[in-house]
Amino acid sequence: MQTEMFNGDLSADGSLLKEHLTRMTFIGTLKINGDRLDYVRSPHLRAKELNEDLVYFMVCNRQLMKIGKAGGKTAWNGRVGMYKNGITPRGDGTNQRIFRIMKERNLTKETIYVFGIYTPPKIIEVTCPMTGDITTEEVQVHGNIEKSLTAKYIAEGYELPFSNQLQ
Repeated sequence: MQTEMFNGDLSADGSLLKEHLTRMTFIGTLKINGDRLDYVRSPHLRAKELNEDLVYFMVCNRQLMKIGKAGGKTAWNGRVGMYKNGITPRGDGTNQRIFRIMKERNLTKETIYVFGIYTPPKIIEVTCPMTGDITTEEVQVHGNIEKSLTAKYIAEGYELPFSNQLQ
């Protein structure tokens, strides 16, 4: 289902993203509407399914534009709430960058497709160095997975123009 909307390459070489898309969940779309971004959630997902840690991929005009992370109690639903603020005073720096890049590249009428991979926290055992007591802790991994995948895609020649952290 995910790759049906993309009949051609998805980047300069297309292979890495095309391969990974088959393992992702289609989250929804974003589209510029004035100074805001309109969001349409995938009809195959309920909102509560997006309250889990995940790494997301934004694709526009067959180009990978951003790899990001969303976690915590509201996860993607919280993050997309910020995206929907667009370039209003309630928006953030990433929103400003998305609007600027879309305008510079004449993409303001194009749709941004968002895909994700769920990255549930890992349970680890920790030994207290003082007492030797062993406790279990839940550790979020979405940030590390985002960094790892971003490095992999950059090494493959992807630009990721919406990503502020690369500048």
